[in-house]
Amino acid sequence: MPARLLIVDDEPSICFALSRFFQERGDEAFTSPSAEDAIAKLPQTRPDAIFLDIRLPGISGLEAMQKLQ
Repeated sequence: MPARLLIVDDEPSICFALSRFFQERGDEAFTSPSAEDAIAKLPQTRPDAIFLDIRLPGISGLEAMQKLQ
């Protein structure tokens, strides 16, 4: 069963590499450049797992963890 993943990182190359890796495995991967964007996308993406960078512009990854649970 394919997983739905949300990748949150402000580095486009990391988002690209991870999303491509998981898409090639048959998973669905969504990306966000910030925690605020990820929080806004949460209702539409409904991910099974989130890959969250700690150092992000605006809200940090650690702060965002509580809002993304």
